[in-house]
Amino acid sequence: MSSAIRAVAGPEMDAAVAEHVFGKPMVLHPAIVINGKPREIPTWMYAGESPTDPPCGSWAGMIPPEYSSNIAAAWKVVEKLQIYLSPGSAPGRWGAFIAQSGVDMVWLDSAPLAICVVALRAKGIEVQE
Repeated sequence: MSSAIRAVAGPEMDAAVAEHVFGKPMVLHPAIVINGKPREIPTWMYAGESPTDPPCGSWAGMIPPEYSSNIAAAWKVVEKLQIYLSPGSAPGRWGAFIAQSGVDMVWLDSAPLAICVVALRAKGIEVQE
């Protein structure tokens, strides 16, 4: 990605993690065809999948895995990159870092978002807080 990603939980952050951490780029399509019927509903799909002939299991309105807002999904990022997570001294603050990555510890109000930000920075992606 050429421009910086904003440190905001949501599909754009989640798609960036899917691409840069897991190597599965995702594309937002304005519409999808399900059971031969076009649905004009924005739908995220993995790159190379066709919105006019989607793979089995696709649905209109599909979003990337919710890495930035769901701790269960974010934990897959933790395991892949061996991220350390620490509760902050202020309630609700979370720190995340990767040992020997050269990336500073990230402190945010959400553990999943802190995980995603430090993961993307470790992959060389600029993330603005």
